[in-house]
Amino acid sequence: MRLSRAEYKEIARWTEQLRPTRQCMKMLKDRYPHHSQSTLLSIFSLEYQKRTKRTMSRHHVPDVMERYYQRYLSESKVRPTAPVLLELANEVDLSPALMARIILDRFLMDMDGGMPSKTILNSMLKEPSLIQDHILANNIYQCTINDCCYGPLVDCIKHAVGQEHEVLLRDKLMERNLSFLDENQLRTMGYDKTPDIILEVPVAVEGHIIHWIESKASFGDDHSHRTYLNEQFWSYWNRFGPGLVIYWYGFIEELDCQRDRGLDPSMRRPLGHHGVDRQQWLPLSGPTLTPSHPCGAKQLSPCVQLNSTLLPGHGTLRHQFMAPVGHKNRAILHREEEKKISIEQEQNKWKTADSVPLKFQAFLSLFSKMTVATKSS
Repeated sequence: MRLSRAEYKEIARWTEQLRPTRQCMKMLKDRYPHHSQSTLLSIFSLEYQKRTKRTMSRHHVPDVMERYYQRYLSESKVRPTAPVLLELANEVDLSPALMARIILDRFLMDMDGGMPSKTILNSMLKEPSLIQDHILANNIYQCTINDCCYGPLVDCIKHAVGQEHEVLLRDKLMERNLSFLDENQLRTMGYDKTPDIILEVPVAVEGHIIHWIESKASFGDDHSHRTYLNEQFWSYWNRFGPGLVIYWYGFIEELDCQRDRGLDPSMRRPLGHHGVDRQQWLPLSGPTLTPSHPCGAKQLSPCVQLNSTLLPGHGTLRHQFMAPVGHKNRAILHREEEKKISIEQEQNKWKTADSVPLKFQAFLSLFSKMTVATKSS
């Protein structure tokens, strides 16, 4: 699913009137029937989280939280079976799950006479039956199951959906007999920050070498994509070389070019394979210096659209990081430079050794490093 920035902004503006309840998804689907429900939910979740971050501070003022709590107490006495917290959250435009956390935190302060631990608070939010007050427990439960953006239930669903798409990706790779290491295997090998998949034998996608794949079970908007670029994708590119990123629920089509970094937005072409109308791939070249840039600043090579034989009929491959054509990526160059320096150091030790045992030991060390360098190259 590819949306223009104008289409995305139209959907985002319309979602401003919605609250994060289960009913809002039916309203979204009725309004935009040609978009998948998963894409619409992902867009709404992204926009609602942005809205919440902008307004959250006003709900966490002590006087405001006390007013919410006292209003809950008074209304729950009059209407003990009504979803008081859910109605209050919708009225003040706050996520029901976040409202539940505020009220439960205040309730536990009254019970224990002090600040409750996060462990106890989180366990009660996950399992409301642990709350002694049954009316409050029912209200917490109502808030949790009716919130589609925040809360322990949403966290579990997001985690499960992410795992499901990673499993789907691994299955597709195994169907094609591609040798790879997943994130869990890489962590046992000592890697601290890794993509979801590293290909042990890199593959070529229309002439471009792919070393790793990252799976994102979400929609790629400007903010999230920029965050992923800075916090993940470029570090993967520097460490492992070129790779692929999948946004399973679509992306803003203008993201195919990083305009502020010198990408040419004109190099596009429609994609198709054996008569099947495919989604487009969103590529991005790795950084390289371009002399023609007016300030000599860092610029990115023009993007090239790619067709896929890797994931036919499943999701959309959205972002590709490529080393500049005809150049080795920086990680390989760095490793080779380290080997060269190490060998030169051993050669100097061998030449300057002032005794036969030291000279022999330096020779063995030099021979060992040269053998390893030869095998790796």
